[in-house]
Amino acid sequence: MSAGKSVLVVDDDDLCRRALLSIVSEFTVGKISEATDGFEGLQAYMEGQPDLVFLDINMPNMDGLEALKRIRQANGQANVIIVSSQATRGLVFQAMQLGARHYIRKDLPRECLRPMIKQLMSP
Repeated sequence: MSAGKSVLVVDDDDLCRRALLSIVSEFTVGKISEATDGFEGLQAYMEGQPDLVFLDINMPNMDGLEALKRIRQANGQANVIIVSSQATRGLVFQAMQLGARHYIRKDLPRECLRPMIKQLMSP
């Protein structure tokens, strides 16, 4: 576990957001927060500067790619994992160009997600 590390989960799908929150809670005893759209997620990032952000792409008010762009403008070292049901080559490329650390599909098994979280949450 990573003491004092903070995580933000941004997804408009309640079920996916809760699943990620459950996995993240295994790795941190720090603050875990959530947002339901890109605009709210960007605001939460700017207020809390979390150590790790999970960000969906297709959301109302501001999509995840725009939120990623703005987060990385605010902090070029931000750790952002894009989580999406879509994994077209173009979207993956665009997300990585904007600074995402990883791009994962929402149906990725929990056991595959754990090493990524552990790596990014390490001191």
